[in-house]
Amino acid sequence: MSKAVAAKAVGGYIGIFFAFLSAGLFALLNVVLRFASPYLSVWQIMFGRCLLGALLMILITRGINSWLLGQDRRTMLLVGITGGGGIICIMGAILLLPLFEALCLIYLYPVFAAILSPILTEDRTELRDWLLITAAFCGTLCILWAGDVNFSLQVGHLLALSAAFSYGLSITLIRRVSGTNSPFTPFFYFCLAGMVIGGLPVLLQDSSLEISLRGMGFLLGISLIGASGQLAAIKALEYLPSTKVGVIGMSELIFGGILGLWIFSEPVTLLDSLGGTVIIASCLLLNFKPRKIAQ
Repeated sequence: MSKAVAAKAVGGYIGIFFAFLSAGLFALLNVVLRFASPYLSVWQIMFGRCLLGALLMILITRGINSWLLGQDRRTMLLVGITGGGGIICIMGAILLLPLFEALCLIYLYPVFAAILSPILTEDRTELRDWLLITAAFCGTLCILWAGDVNFSLQVGHLLALSAAFSYGLSITLIRRVSGTNSPFTPFFYFCLAGMVIGGLPVLLQDSSLEISLRGMGFLLGISLIGASGQLAAIKALEYLPSTKVGVIGMSELIFGGILGLWIFSEPVTLLDSLGGTVIIASCLLLNFKPRKIAQ
């Protein structure tokens, strides 16, 4: 095996690690958000998380002499705008739908990423990838069915689907410019857009400026966990196509089920287990392709 092939193989394992780490951190973030909800509004969480995230990126990049604004700023601005639009849709979906139902619909974004990747990047979605993405989507439907949700189309469903499209577009654009930018740059633009979106309601409502000491603690924890999860996802995109990172990210549903059972004593049904098994199997098979034997 040549050094180039070996380096590519190691890079694939590194990408898989960061993708699963990101999924686990976002699952933990959902738990912390549930505990924080009595003390913080969604606008406070969004503005505070993005503000602290932006400050954290400035401190980190100053320490390593990295250029935070990056290259191809038009694309980076588009990353921030699509990410900010996704925030609006996610917040609306979570407010209008049961949390589990909203998350399942939002996790359709790998499908949008698979459609957009051949157009916006050099990645190519093979037939095998499509089959595995479809399998992962079927696993998501098993979990959705297990939650006994209402399948009638509502505004919340449209918002969740819009969030899925926005995130699929965002991670595909990040993949497109990952070779010329620091992994911190996309998250910085994402934070800037989130500050604008969350800051307006906070400034317009005087009560939104009042945060208890416990609320500040939750806000700091949410910011650190969210920033770590986002950076892990961005780092994974340096080694893996957006379709693969997206499918691995669906394992957040599994991590969330485990944490829900452990912390909140939420039951995991047979369909939950079946859906989780299908998702994890799809993630693994998507990344461990059979090698072609040279003739």
